[in-house]
Amino acid sequence: LQAAISRDPNFSLAWAGLADAQVLFAWYGAADWRLMFSRAIDAARTAIKFAPESAEAHAALGFSLCCSGFWEEGLS
Repeated sequence: LQAAISRDPNFSLAWAGLADAQVLFAWYGAADWRLMFSRAIDAARTAIKFAPESAEAHAALGFSLCCSGFWEEGLS
């Protein structure tokens, strides 16, 4: 995903996938959860910036926010 983003920084699906991967790294304890959840939210927001109509980007943001404890924002 990072290689895809390096080649095309505007590739929304790669940003959304990165957000999902970062949540899973945190969820399974492979990385610091505070850092990964924060990065996941940032990556998902970047995905939405490049493709505001992308269902994947919005799903990644909702997933990231809910897993981070921001239920109200994540479910809206």
